Amino acid sequence: MISSILRPGRLPGVELVRQTVRAPWRLRPLTALLTLLRDGARDIESEVEALSLLGDGWPADDLWVCAVERERARRVVFGRDGAPAAALHTAVASSCAVPGYFAPVVIDGRHYIDGGARSATNLDVLGRRPLDVVVAVAPMSATEPRPGPDGWLRAIVRRSLRQEARVIPDDCPILFIEPDPTVVEAMGRDVMDHSRVTDVVRESFLATGSQLRRTEHGTIGLLERRAVRGRIA
Repeated sequence: MISSILRPGRLPGVELVRQTVRAPWRLRPLTALLTLLRDGARDIESEVEALSLLGDGWPADDLWVCAVERERARRVVFGRDGAPAAALHTAVASSCAVPGYFAPVVIDGRHYIDGGARSATNLDVLGRRPLDVVVAVAPMSATEPRPGPDGWLRAIVRRSLRQEARVIPDDCPILFIEPDPTVVEAMGRDVMDHSRVTDVVRESFLATGSQLRRTEHGTIGLLERRAVRGRIA
């Protein structure tokens, strides 16, 4: 994973340069940098067989899938009005195409990479929508960021997550699901290391249960009450 990211990058395309000149205040430097990474050698659609199980069609209820269009370094929310048409499994594949590790997913001639290039959770796309409960799953954050490069990155993600949460109405409870120290240790430095999957799943299951029990909003009870009322599908 690390070696693939450290390869020499690509030159910015005409569209990205033009957009930067016209509206430099809209450019997110980190997002732009990630769009310039060399294509990963892996094809996510052929390697992750589970994607095919999703099929082409979208559910009747709202489902938004975030990715980043590489040509313009901008976020695209598939499933939302105005977004490019894409099969469900293709949209999900694009949202998981980690830059530098997987090759971008091509949709209608455009190249799309992981929505995490724009935001680790994309919580801010919810805007001011009327919501009962928000559950923000943030695997790149941490409940207790530790010193060191990995801890600093997790601290940045944690801070960004809280900033994005400001768009959620005050009367809407938010449950943050973040790795605790045991999960972070199980994940290790290389988050793409498949040999750790069993340990990560086990520790994540236990940590999530613990966070659900001690949430200040009493989220489990709230979910149960609102599910009974038909507010949650």
